[in-house]
Amino acid sequence: MHMENATSLIPFIDLTSLNTQDDYTSITALIQKANKGFHKLYPAAVCTYPKYTHQLEALRPEIKKCVVSTYFPSSQAPLQLKLQEIDFLNQTNIDEIDIVLSVGEFLSGNHLEVSQELLAIRKKTTKTIKLILETGILDSKKNIQLAAQIGMDTGMDFLKTSTGKTPIGATINAVSYLAETISKTQSKTIGLKIAGGIRTPQQAISFITAIEKYLGPAFTHPATFRIGASSLYDTLIHPNND
Repeated sequence: MHMENATSLIPFIDLTSLNTQDDYTSITALIQKANKGFHKLYPAAVCTYPKYTHQLEALRPEIKKCVVSTYFPSSQAPLQLKLQEIDFLNQTNIDEIDIVLSVGEFLSGNHLEVSQELLAIRKKTTKTIKLILETGILDSKKNIQLAAQIGMDTGMDFLKTSTGKTPIGATINAVSYLAETISKTQSKTIGLKIAGGIRTPQQAISFITAIEKYLGPAFTHPATFRIGASSLYDTLIHPNND
């Protein structure tokens, strides 16, 4: 990706607030920040908890409305409850849903159960689904690529590195493993979202370089590439603040 300046990253950012202390006021401020943009550049999406779906209606039409779901960030709930949450979101105008892989089941070797759960979620909704793999917990190349393949095979629209709630978020190695896996698919284009600890333009660009090694520069488009990094957004719109 060749950028004239770092603000070119803005249209790839999912501006996010997923805090325990979030409330009506904080989400309103987040939406206002997104709608204001920066020099007519706007984030790709605003992402928050399902409680705030109604507030997201206030976003500019070009900004996607996104929420986390299926018992983010742990995914530790019965499938029946996860599907109820998807049913709720189907009644809203949300565009995108970020869900979390059942990491415990995956690491226990219950890959068929993980696949069946994702298929059930996929069949419940036509909305864009980003599957969070928690690559920092999966750790190995084998695990990351197998989880990515399961995600692609079950119809996920994006693969995402991390919830941002674990000690290890996105790493160059993990992102490279995901990009390599996506490059080998013969199906529809799978998107990639990097999230977890990305705070500087230099970090973001280094991830993009790693991704484009496998997927080429055309992949770096908001339809297939996102950055979950709200602190990066603040850095870009206030470049002189350290």
